[in-house]
Amino acid sequence: MPPPLDADGLRLEVRQLRDQIARLRADEATYRDIVNRTNSIVLRWDPEGRVIFLNDYGQSFFGYTSDELVGHSVLGLIVPDAESSGRDLNAMIHDLLRHPERYLSNENENVRRDGDRVWITWRNTPIVDAEGRLVEILSTGIDTTERKRAEDALRLSEKRFRELALLDNLTGLYNTRYLYQALDALIAASAAEGTAFSVLFVDLDHFKRVVDSRGGVATYPDDARDLESLLAMGDQALFAVKRSGRDGIIAAGARDPAGT
Repeated sequence: MPPPLDADGLRLEVRQLRDQIARLRADEATYRDIVNRTNSIVLRWDPEGRVIFLNDYGQSFFGYTSDELVGHSVLGLIVPDAESSGRDLNAMIHDLLRHPERYLSNENENVRRDGDRVWITWRNTPIVDAEGRLVEILSTGIDTTERKRAEDALRLSEKRFRELALLDNLTGLYNTRYLYQALDALIAASAAEGTAFSVLFVDLDHFKRVVDSRGGVATYPDDARDLESLLAMGDQALFAVKRSGRDGIIAAGARDPAGT
């Protein structure tokens, strides 16, 4: 056993302990100041999904005070039950808490106090004790809403351009380009299978005149859809539309179900 400390030695040890505590408090204050000044969300939450800490930026971003957050579950507060797409975020959060190593990086829709939906890209670090048990999760997040919306708009634009490449912009029906592509595929398939197919051309006299008289609005899509329904035989039907300079021409082809 070490010899007992005298009064001077005890006072020295107390001063050293106080200095250590002061340094720790200063370090903690510096750390908190850095965390609160960062322009990113810093969230600490426990294994039950309850908020332990949210930095000032996160509080301002989501519209809550610390008192309104700490001790409450992230679900229903800053994480909605489901994304706008229908993805089950309730199930995702519970799976994250069970298997945080699977979600070191993830992106999901969050919700602010005012109900505004936002997209956050999260980096999650599980904190474990000496026995490997989860103690808390440290999550940092950045707002990627604008990027996500731009990506969605780009996808819609690309989809629209793909449709424009195959659809007639006046009627919304398949255009001549699609007709030729589909006929080529139909001919090849029929040749390979030894079956026959039929093609029907319907000439709409003076169609251009009718369209112009109605301010450029097409009048025959409903009739064309009815014709398509009559000709369609399972998934083997083909329907396309072609507009010439003056008259509209509907061309419809389908495999002959009898093979003749």
